[in-house]
Amino acid sequence: MLTFFSSIAIAINAGGSLRESLQAFADQTTNVKLRMLLEDLVRLIEAGKSFSAALKQHTQYFSNDFISLMAAGEKAGTLAEMLNSFAIYSEKQAKIRAKARGAAIYPLVMLSVAAIVVTILTTVIFPKFISSFNIPFDQLPPLTQYVSIVSQFFIGHWLEIFLGIPVLL
Repeated sequence: MLTFFSSIAIAINAGGSLRESLQAFADQTTNVKLRMLLEDLVRLIEAGKSFSAALKQHTQYFSNDFISLMAAGEKAGTLAEMLNSFAIYSEKQAKIRAKARGAAIYPLVMLSVAAIVVTILTTVIFPKFISSFNIPFDQLPPLTQYVSIVSQFFIGHWLEIFLGIPVLL
């Protein structure tokens, strides 16, 4: 869509009509959905509707903000500038979304690594470590007893835990 907004703005600034610009973009695109959308916009414009009125027929593809900006651009005679400004705005929004998504991935990776490390420690390393002391369970310190109980629970119910986590999420 960013390419679409920019291309139409460039074509209009170069002296092409909106209808011709939309048709040219429709002819050049390989995206079937976009081609059908553009051809419908061209059909609506040829039927006498304004660009913003044609866009209102496709609110699943165009936001109300975009439609309102295009209506204002039509009335003010600055449609190409509005398209260009919206393209710049949309590009900045996409970059912000990508950065936010990237920032959210790091904590998830760290949490996953921590969960794997704790699982390995409690189910593999800790039981071997405790058994090497040959100390009766009731003589172990309370914290060690607690960790041992948790470890045995993980070992005894690993399948339920493994299948239960995705259900909880």
